[in-house]
Amino acid sequence: MIKEYNRLLSSTMYKDKDYYQISRWLDKDNFIKTSINSTWCGFTEDKPPREIRKGRKLRTQEDLKSVEYLGQSVLVINSIEDMKYFYIFNGIAHIINEVAILFFRDLIEPREVVYIEGHGYNFVKDVDNYLLNRAPTRRLRMEVLKRDNFKCRICGRNPRDYVDVELNVHHIKPFSEGGLTEKNNLITLCKTCHDGLYPHFDYSLYSLIDIEKDPYAYYGFEGIAELRRISLEEIVKYK
Repeated sequence: MIKEYNRLLSSTMYKDKDYYQISRWLDKDNFIKTSINSTWCGFTEDKPPREIRKGRKLRTQEDLKSVEYLGQSVLVINSIEDMKYFYIFNGIAHIINEVAILFFRDLIEPREVVYIEGHGYNFVKDVDNYLLNRAPTRRLRMEVLKRDNFKCRICGRNPRDYVDVELNVHHIKPFSEGGLTEKNNLITLCKTCHDGLYPHFDYSLYSLIDIEKDPYAYYGFEGIAELRRISLEEIVKYK
């Protein structure tokens, strides 16, 4: 089995063929997830609009450098026969177009997605419904207020010391522009700062809050490396 692993690591991609980069990784709840490098291809006509993304064919040198920079090894899958080893070894694979279409059509075709700050892109169908509602739940609102110490993150005033202060929980990326009602997109502002905010979508506000990053988010590769490590340990154990 290790021989097959080394073979796929040393395999080369055909120059006249297209490939996709697909990863199998562990999320924070230890569930195996599958993701693909994607690219923007439009917006929905809904209100608020949602981004549409599809699988992106490899830009070979650029993608190889990004993976090498993070110290990840890549399997090259050139046949249906090779696919069974990807499901055994997991991690990152560069999969030839013909095979990728057969196994991962749902990831390659255009899909409606949302971007969660600190977590990356997620299919709309996979996110909790409350994230798509304009008003935060009472519990979420209280979590944001507690995180921000019950004070405006711009001017620092709070109702305890200033009786005129009224606190608002504000969407950093506006809901009307596709912003989600989730902790990493919400910030506590007093009414004065909120009313005077210009432009309404001020990206710098993200720097004023503590973004909760998923330690197994795809862009971080920790979950990818962990699943590959577990897979190889199991193979060696039962060799």
